[in-house]
Amino acid sequence: MSGGALLALSPVPGLPHLLLGRRKKGLALLCIFAGIVLTAALTRSYLLKALMACMYLATMAPAAVEAEAVRAGTRSRIDADAPAYVIFMLLTTGMTALPLLWQSPRFSRRAKAGWSATVVALAAAFFTLLVRFGRDLEAFLRGMVQ
Repeated sequence: MSGGALLALSPVPGLPHLLLGRRKKGLALLCIFAGIVLTAALTRSYLLKALMACMYLATMAPAAVEAEAVRAGTRSRIDADAPAYVIFMLLTTGMTALPLLWQSPRFSRRAKAGWSATVVALAAAFFTLLVRFGRDLEAFLRGMVQ
């Protein structure tokens, strides 16, 4: 495996994009990665740590496929600027994916503002529910494992 191919398999989404000259995409993916790492590091909740692991995989796998295609000079099987992909990232990683939305050329300014407001509202609702029911859900999940 060449050094360039190893670069695409970096465990840090966005780093290969930066090194390959795709600055906006690289910074957007690094924002998502930083949010995931900080949340996982600061939480004591196993439920939230598991969610962060899923978010990491949902971020890292498409980013690696796209970085490899950029490195090889081919068309990526994953269109990381496609509205469906960007919306998926917004819904799975929340506000940390807003830079990905705003760097995408496929959304109008109005759509970007609408999606930004929607993601902020969903994040607020998620954290409200997590604060209200998080302990109960975690206790339930621990009971299922034991």
